[in-house]
Amino acid sequence: PSGIEGMICLYEVCEVLKETHGLNMKSGIHYHIDFTDCFDKVTQKFIRDNNDWVLNSLKSWNYTGQYNKWICSTSKTAVKYHYRYKTVEFRIGEMSFDYELLIKRIIHAQNISRKLKANLV
Repeated sequence: PSGIEGMICLYEVCEVLKETHGLNMKSGIHYHIDFTDCFDKVTQKFIRDNNDWVLNSLKSWNYTGQYNKWICSTSKTAVKYHYRYKTVEFRIGEMSFDYELLIKRIIHAQNISRKLKANLV
């Protein structure tokens, strides 16, 4: 679910996972933010024009992985504009069942996405 119900659900899932599962530290979390309402406006120029500020904002995530190239693109990079799903995918989340960290990442990704959407107009 979305909104508050989704936040509660995420909390409950995290609590269960802490008790029943282990973390694969060679893995990571990808956060998809819905862009179905405006994805048709996303162009390569738009991606390039917004690349630097998006990545500067994401430096606080302290990505230490080696898999994702530090760029925004339509490929498997730090930030992927995902044409198939019409989302912006943040591919640099560390593996965690810590609700506070996950919700912090989700809110940050949403804030970046709001600014991106505003820049599409």
